[in-house]
Amino acid sequence: MADEGTAIVNNTTDTKQGAASRLGFFYTRILKWVFFTLAIGLVLLSFENESGVRAEYLFMGTPVLVVFYALFLHANRKSSTPVRKRQTLEWLYWIAAIWLLPWAALRLFFGVFEIYAALFHLQAGFGSAADFTTVLAIIASTIIVLIAFHAALVLARKFPLPRLALLAAIVVVIAVNPLNKYMVEQQFSAAASDYLLPELVTPEVVGAPERLPNLIIIYLEGMERTYRQAEAFGPAYAPISRLEDEAVTFEQIGQLPLTEWTMAGMVAGQCGVPLVPRGFFQKNRANDGSVFMPGSTCLTDILRAQGYRLENLTGGDKDFGGLAAFVASHGNGAFTDYQQLDEVPGRAPDDWQWGVGDANMFDAALARIGALEAGDQPFSFILQTAGPHGPKGHIAAPCRRPGEAQVSNSILRPLECTAQLTEAFVRNLQNTVDMDNTLIVLMSDHFAHPFVNVADTLASYERRNTVMFIGAGATPRRITKPGTMIDVFPTILATMGFDMATDTAGFGVSLYAAQPGNFLRGDPETLARVFRQDIDLANALWRSE
Repeated sequence: MADEGTAIVNNTTDTKQGAASRLGFFYTRILKWVFFTLAIGLVLLSFENESGVRAEYLFMGTPVLVVFYALFLHANRKSSTPVRKRQTLEWLYWIAAIWLLPWAALRLFFGVFEIYAALFHLQAGFGSAADFTTVLAIIASTIIVLIAFHAALVLARKFPLPRLALLAAIVVVIAVNPLNKYMVEQQFSAAASDYLLPELVTPEVVGAPERLPNLIIIYLEGMERTYRQAEAFGPAYAPISRLEDEAVTFEQIGQLPLTEWTMAGMVAGQCGVPLVPRGFFQKNRANDGSVFMPGSTCLTDILRAQGYRLENLTGGDKDFGGLAAFVASHGNGAFTDYQQLDEVPGRAPDDWQWGVGDANMFDAALARIGALEAGDQPFSFILQTAGPHGPKGHIAAPCRRPGEAQVSNSILRPLECTAQLTEAFVRNLQNTVDMDNTLIVLMSDHFAHPFVNVADTLASYERRNTVMFIGAGATPRRITKPGTMIDVFPTILATMGFDMATDTAGFGVSLYAAQPGNFLRGDPETLARVFRQDIDLANALWRSE
């Protein structure tokens, strides 16, 4: 009987051990790869989105991803120690991966972006745009990217030839890093045949109108003319289209490399040049950034010399992206930003971390322009909207429907709101200023950013910027001459009645002139490389004497 009892116990133990063995096999051989697949699937899905991943998704997804991946590592712990011969390669892999980490983390959160634009903003400063939510989202993105790097390393260890797989992983990580390409470019000058400096023209006023016209420039954040396609974007752009009947409308204004963000678009439209680098390495750095493109003669430099009063107003942060330095270096006009617009008479506060609602901004602008109009000095007033910036847009309070949030994941609602407010603002201006002596310029600062939710739809059209002139010197008509934002600079001067020594200012050519514009036929990639590598041009624009 004792033997029988012992046999039963042994059989029971064997059964339990067998079940445990099967459970262990399931856990270590199957479940760990389920965790791995879920973790890597989340990463790949995140990078698939060219518009970037919303902050709230990062906050929710990162803990889940960390748990999944921790379970995978726990199940895989016995085989996680690298063979000594692979340790050197793994160190090299991590060095290359960490160098890629900043770009990959920003790409995950912000979506597709131009590497030079990111480096420029690192130099020029982010102002109040680097809010707590953004910092947390970037930290979450960094964690996700680190998991992806480690997962790639784990996969390489599983290959039949792990050292070869590691070498391949190192090569891939180095090859896909845009920072490496940029560093190589910055160490070499453009070919002599590509030098652009001989084509740069310093604008010279040879005659001014007897009565100097006032100038009002309205930068419409990312509101490109492509939005005019109602079948794709609905009525969002309709208020701007209605203004075309009384404007000189330039229908074929494209976008050059290094003019794709706000500061770059303003430099193009006011100075006639792309925003070329001032240098990121001591070897080729033109200045320390304390002055902004001192070698370029811009619109406000010319107007200041003609006796204009210069004022600027932005619904965003003037310390973001070098904007305040640009204004101070070119005419040094008065500057008001969102921090002074928190309290506008007749309006409730309507601000966010780095900006203020466009309705409040337009109200403040109208009041200030009214005061300038009452004076006896010609003036230039430049203002910038902020609502449709993206990736999320901000809907100004007067446009919001009952219960509608200020922040919109769709860019079309903020864009439609800002378009409506712009039309109303122009109508108010027409009743406030002497339109026989005032030129109103409306233009998008650049194409919509690639991270807005309708980016793919925009890309399916032939994209064009918004550029319209209303008022003094602007007989309504449509001009189909191809051009880019650098051509707006000399065109404004011509419309205001200034006689210039040539039709060219900077690299821009007046859109009224028979002479074709510069850079219209160049391959964008080649052109961008030449702009970035032309050290003589960078020195001419950025060097302080």
